[in-house]
Amino acid sequence: MKKTARFFWQLSRFFAFVLAFLAALYAFLPFATLKKIADSFASDGTLELFDTARYASTRPIALMFGLLLLAFFLLLTLLREKTLLGYENTFNALRRFPTLLLADRKIFWAKTKNYLAHDKDWLILLGLIFVGALFRIQLLDKPVYHDEAYTYLAFVKEGFWNVISDYHLPNNHVLYTIEVFFSTKLFGIAPWALRLPALFAGLLLIPATYFAARENFDSATALLASGIVALYPIFMRYGTSARGYTQVALLSMVLWFLGSLLLKHKNRYIWLLFILATAAGFYTLPIMVYPYTATMAWLFLRWLFKKYSPEYSRKEFFAFLFLSGIAVVLLFFLLYSPIFIRSGVQTVINNPVVQKQKEANLGLLQDAIHSRSVNTQTEWQTGMPTLFVQLSLFFVGFAFLYRVIVEREYTDFFWVSLLSFLGIIFLQHSVGWRRVWFFFAPVYFSFTAAGIVYLLKLIFKKKGIW
Repeated sequence: MKKTARFFWQLSRFFAFVLAFLAALYAFLPFATLKKIADSFASDGTLELFDTARYASTRPIALMFGLLLLAFFLLLTLLREKTLLGYENTFNALRRFPTLLLADRKIFWAKTKNYLAHDKDWLILLGLIFVGALFRIQLLDKPVYHDEAYTYLAFVKEGFWNVISDYHLPNNHVLYTIEVFFSTKLFGIAPWALRLPALFAGLLLIPATYFAARENFDSATALLASGIVALYPIFMRYGTSARGYTQVALLSMVLWFLGSLLLKHKNRYIWLLFILATAAGFYTLPIMVYPYTATMAWLFLRWLFKKYSPEYSRKEFFAFLFLSGIAVVLLFFLLYSPIFIRSGVQTVINNPVVQKQKEANLGLLQDAIHSRSVNTQTEWQTGMPTLFVQLSLFFVGFAFLYRVIVEREYTDFFWVSLLSFLGIIFLQHSVGWRRVWFFFAPVYFSFTAAGIVYLLKLIFKKKGIW
């Protein structure tokens, strides 16, 4: 193993130096020189993909990449013994990883089966899914609106390669568009075929909400929260719309649920599911950065205050958290590589349509936060009495206070999420459209349900009933 570690250490130094050198050439050579080199690789003598605009946008990235590689090369060289030991430990861990992963998978599914076998909540949950499906199926054939039609006409109709490589507008919710591609191939071009993936995501959101709320609260809260998701109008609307927003909401709840499990159990299989769910969310929509950042911030705070399973050592939990982040970044670039090659990196990470929403100063940003918050609240209360939404705000606040005062819970997922969202908003100087924030609706109503249950507990406890 020491020989293998030494070989890869030397190989890493070689590639780090060579790539850093190439990145420096790209960053500092004149465009005309680079253009001649690029054109020499094209069959017709002209590489249209490489132009001044693309060079200008990629040059800073190449420079940053080169500096990071140079730093990595110096680190490997100056800390030879430590990095060799690190390589050796890494290879030992990788050698054991498949066996440990399979063992953790068995543990995870055994606990899941045991959980379902001893809990009859699943009967109510199945009933909620069935009722939710009945309401939603009736909406599948409503008239197709612009964004739904554009998804099909601009991306799906042009073929699978176009689906995974064209990002001229952020209308392409890539993973969802892939699902629409296969749905329309199987069932034909019909409104319900475009919306079928959203329907399944919306129905799966019901049990996902239950499991996330159950892990963080109790059975009563989980059933109430999943009941709201099953019957509340806003969830039916998004669950029958041929867009990826419901899918992002589903994967956000999956992250919250898996994150809760990770804090209670050291399980590599759950970490793998956490990474894959995140990658799927990002591949649907880059706005997955909001729920992912919130979940990672929450896990980090729990690590900081030592509120995680004793099955982990302190270094171990942080290592899992850090490496999962690296894996997500790598998967993001791998999944979006066809788009980066064809449409450019800027179309995803700095889309012109999204850039138009940037506010010029802090005052305008604060106004935008207020107006978008009001618009989001208005959308969420559509089809429901205004009083219900006002009461939901009260119950969310009550849940927060109860958890702080009674349960001594200071690192709650709700407020950590809000602070994370505000941090991203202020960094971007941009507030997303109201549909961007739909992913947070099931979390919000989970805390609404928690507030209702907490209040009832206090009332009935005084009367000696609960």
